[in-house]
Amino acid sequence: MSPNDPNFWPAVTAVATVLYTLATFVLVGVTVANVLLVRRYIATNQRLVEEARKSRAAVFRPILVPVFRELEGDEKFFTGYKLRWGIENIGPGPALDVDVTIRYGRLARRLQRPMIRSGETRRVLDGEGSPRLDLRESDDFTVYLEGTCRDAYGEPHDVWAALPVADRWESPAPASEGATGADHQKEDSVG
Repeated sequence: MSPNDPNFWPAVTAVATVLYTLATFVLVGVTVANVLLVRRYIATNQRLVEEARKSRAAVFRPILVPVFRELEGDEKFFTGYKLRWGIENIGPGPALDVDVTIRYGRLARRLQRPMIRSGETRRVLDGEGSPRLDLRESDDFTVYLEGTCRDAYGEPHDVWAALPVADRWESPAPASEGATGADHQKEDSVG
């Protein structure tokens, strides 16, 4: 076939069209593969960002728990035990806008503070305001702490902790100075 042949240019055009179409399909395939790779890259980066955010938040997360210690000497009643109750932040970060209630039996006390620093204990009941505790009357005496606070980043956290006080004594003997309770922090309802 020569360029002077009347079918030459239509044949060249047809071959060029087929090659162009094949190249288009190859480009579409490469584009689809790139889109899938970019989506996977974005998903991986989002997961890494979320893990970094959680890790950063854990560094400043407050953990509030109820604590108690037995009063001594003249501070102590002659029957039962007289305890000083408080709330301690055992987490690494400050607790902001604290609004919690410490409850045991029928007695409940609310504590609202703008901040409780890490390692700080705030007294809720002290001395005469503290009820008598006679462990001979009950096998189960648990103090509950519930409420809300915010961390240093402003993220809200639900607070829930339980302190089984009766577990501190094997017999009706007082607890040691500075005993703290077992803590249980609920999972956050917000991130």
